[in-house]
Amino acid sequence: MISNIRLVDGSNIYEGRVEVYDGTEWGTICDDGWDINDAQVVCRQLRLGPAIQAPKQAHFGRGTGPIMLDDVQCSGSETSITDCPNNGMWVHNCGHTEDASVICVNIRLVNGSNIYEGRVEVHDGTEWGTICDDDWDINDAQVVCQQLRLGPAIQAPGRAHFGQGTAPIMLDNVQCSGNETSITGCPNNGMRVHDCGHDEDASVICQDIRLVDGSNIYEGRVEVYDGTEWGTICDDDWDINDAQVVCRQLRLGQAIQAPRRAHFGRGTGPIMLDNVWCSGSETFITGCLNRGMRVHDCGHSEDASVICGRYLHSNQISTLPANAFAGLTALEALSLSDNQISTLPANVFANLTALETLNLYDNQISTLPANAFAGLIALEILNLISNQISTLQANAFAGLTALETL
Repeated sequence: MISNIRLVDGSNIYEGRVEVYDGTEWGTICDDGWDINDAQVVCRQLRLGPAIQAPKQAHFGRGTGPIMLDDVQCSGSETSITDCPNNGMWVHNCGHTEDASVICVNIRLVNGSNIYEGRVEVHDGTEWGTICDDDWDINDAQVVCQQLRLGPAIQAPGRAHFGQGTAPIMLDNVQCSGNETSITGCPNNGMRVHDCGHDEDASVICQDIRLVDGSNIYEGRVEVYDGTEWGTICDDDWDINDAQVVCRQLRLGQAIQAPRRAHFGRGTGPIMLDNVWCSGSETFITGCLNRGMRVHDCGHSEDASVICGRYLHSNQISTLPANAFAGLTALEALSLSDNQISTLPANVFANLTALETLNLYDNQISTLPANAFAGLIALEILNLISNQISTLQANAFAGLTALETL
C-alpha cells in the first residue's frame, strides 16, 4: 500500500510532478496512458480541487528516484491513484523524461512572496489569464481564498499590486457575495469581456499567518498580520503546542519542531505577539492565550519558528520525539509509513470500523484488538490476508455460498 502522494517542483501547491511513496522512498509515475482522468484522481486525493491539465514528458522536470507506476488507467472516480489499473509497483518501460504531472484547480496566485498572496489568475481551459480590478473587493478575495483553501481573505489589492500579468484578461466586473464556491461562479461580464489593461490586475492576500525564510513551504519564521502589516511572534513560552496550531492552520501537517531564537533569521517588522500559550487544539494562532497584539518585551533575536511535517522521509522521522504522531486519529494514521507507525501508541487503530481495517499494513494489524474484523460480512472477509483471517471467529465463512468459498 502506498501511504502518500505529493506534487513536486511546481510553482505552487496545486501543480507539479506526481510522486508516490511506497513505504521506503518516493518515486515518479510514467506518463504512458496518462490523461485528465488520472490527474482528476490525484487532485481529488490531495484535496486540491478539479484537475485542469495532465502534463506529460516531465513537464515539471525529471525526477531522480525510482519509477513506481506505469500505464495508469483511472476512470476518474477512484479515491486513490493506486486504486487505478496499472502495471504493478516498479513495473515499467520508461525513463524520467516521461514523468507524469498534474495541474489542479482553475485558479492560482502568482508573484506573491508566499502561497497565500499574489495576482489572481484563472484558467479558461486553454490558458491562464488575469482578472481586472473593476468592482474588486474583499468579497471577491474571500471566494478566491476559500476556493484555494488558504484561509480567510485579509486584503483585496488592485492596481497590479503583485505586478502586471502578460496573458489575456479573463474576467472583469466580478461581483461576488462572498458565499460562492468558485470565482468563475460570481457575476461578471463574461469570459474575456473587459475594458481593462494589466495595470488593473486584481490580487488577494489570504490568511493572517505565514512562514518566512525557510528552505521550503513547511518551515520558517512565523509571521502574523494585524490588518495593516506583517510582524513576528516572540518565543517566550513558545513550544510544540503553539507550532501544532500554526502547522494545522496552514494545512501543513503535524508540527515536528518549534525552533526559537530566530532559527530562520530575524524579522524586521513589529513583534505582534508574545507569551503565546496554545493547548494545541485551537484553530488559529491568534486564538491562543497571549499578552495582546503588539504587547511584548522581546527583540527579533527571539523570533519564533516552526517546522511542519506533511511529508517525512525516513531520515527525518528518526529525529522525531517518540510520540510525534500520537495526536493523529486512527484514519489519519493509515497514511503513515512503517517506521512512522512504530512510534504510535499500541491502540491507535482500535477505533477503526471493521471495513476500515482492511487497508492496514501487517504491522498495523498486529496492534488491533482480537475481534477487530468481527463486524465484517462473509464476502468482505474474502479480501483479508492470512494474519487478518487468524483473528476471525470460527464460523466467519458460514454465510458464504459454496461457489464463493472457492
